[in-house]
Amino acid sequence: MLAIYEKKTVSVDLYHPLRNYIVFNYSERKAQNLEDDLQTLKQMCSDLERPTAHSLSSCCDLLQNYFKALYAVESRFPISVDKGHVNAVNFTWYDAFKTKLKASQQNIHLKKAFVLFNLGAVQSQIRLTFNFVQWDFAGFWLEHCSCGS
Repeated sequence: MLAIYEKKTVSVDLYHPLRNYIVFNYSERKAQNLEDDLQTLKQMCSDLERPTAHSLSSCCDLLQNYFKALYAVESRFPISVDKGHVNAVNFTWYDAFKTKLKASQQNIHLKKAFVLFNLGAVQSQIRLTFNFVQWDFAGFWLEHCSCGS
């Protein structure tokens, strides 16, 4: 079994561009009401930049929650190069296999795709730590999967 390593990223400030967009398109009061959500998103970004501080399973949880947060951001704030969108954000990721290659776009779809890639990579690393040779398939089946008496 092979493990795939995560793609590396460049730190991105989502907090300020999103907050500025809210103030410009809605109001300062609306931005203040969303302050906790923006801070949570900022903290998730920060936590993902330090993956060595987390166990693999907690990293999986963090990636899943971050993907959900990006999905929510995408549905409320247009992030692209278009005028009137949040266009001060540039997402950059480095290839997992050829680390000198990078992709960079002002599109949240790229960010979401690489978060999903990293989720799969972390899951492959978790699977690699699992010892299939010593695993008792029959015992597991009887304990967890049997219908019965």
